[in-house]
Amino acid sequence: MARDKRLYFVRNLETEEKEENEEEYEVTSDSQLLGSYNSSKYRLTSWESPAKKPGVYRKLVLTIKAKTGVTAEEFWAAEPTEKGFYHGGGIPDEIITLASLFLRVRLKLGPCVRSYDTPMILPKCELPLDSDIIKDDVNLGDLNNWFELVVGLR
Repeated sequence: MARDKRLYFVRNLETEEKEENEEEYEVTSDSQLLGSYNSSKYRLTSWESPAKKPGVYRKLVLTIKAKTGVTAEEFWAAEPTEKGFYHGGGIPDEIITLASLFLRVRLKLGPCVRSYDTPMILPKCELPLDSDIIKDDVNLGDLNNWFELVVGLR
């Protein structure tokens, strides 16, 4: 059976679960962000008054509706390899990373602040790295070739 290697937030959009949990996460940015991103299962919007000086951190809130009762095996089904399909987080990480990339602003995912309709602060869990993907020696000179590939992109 082939594994579904799509991003978690994409797979979650396609699920029609009766039992979904709504979670909210604190997000910070030093940019002035207006409006909101809304989809059927995700919302990213300002959490505090936007009237701040440029460069001062402001808070946003990311709301996610996702399937409840996901096992660790389901969530971390991606097996990291040396050449690809590394995944360092879940749905909130994917959304914030892509939003930061697309908007070209610094966004940082903070703790979960509400789950199962209960206010709480749950710090991000730090999972141990797979020892098979940790290399002893890394040559920063290898970045020269990688960055050359990026120069031609629009």
